[in-house]
Amino acid sequence: MAEVWPPPAFINVAAWLPLTVLAAMAGGALGANRALAAMTTAGQDSLWLVWLLLAAAAGVAAAAGFFALPIIGIGAPTVHAYNATVTALAGYAGLHTALAAVWSLFALLRVKAGFLSPARTLDLQLLRLWWAYVAVSGTLILGCLFLAPWALAA
Repeated sequence: MAEVWPPPAFINVAAWLPLTVLAAMAGGALGANRALAAMTTAGQDSLWLVWLLLAAAAGVAAAAGFFALPIIGIGAPTVHAYNATVTALAGYAGLHTALAAVWSLFALLRVKAGFLSPARTLDLQLLRLWWAYVAVSGTLILGCLFLAPWALAA
């Protein structure tokens, strides 16, 4: 182990914050998936709006949660390498969830403008794929942030 290990403190936040971030990522992935399904299924033309709004709101909530994690839970990233690692991982995940939120709003505007239809759904297919990446990578990052210190503390 490194000479200055363990760090002065591990990440310490209330359990509701990472659970909320997980729920928001799941909501974003669900919203993107259901928006594509609503667009391609006859008779459900209006539901895509609700699902894309859910995906966008979930992206904003998840990004805010990821950006809040190092601020609330660890402190300055210059204190220790662990703090810098937590900040970098949370920033990476927060940036990607923010991009998912922007993409969800962009897809919503494209559908409203008539650029997407049941025959042209590539934007929604890529959005669904992006949300899947964000949900998987965000879950892995949260696992690293909260389970690694517990495993390495001994």
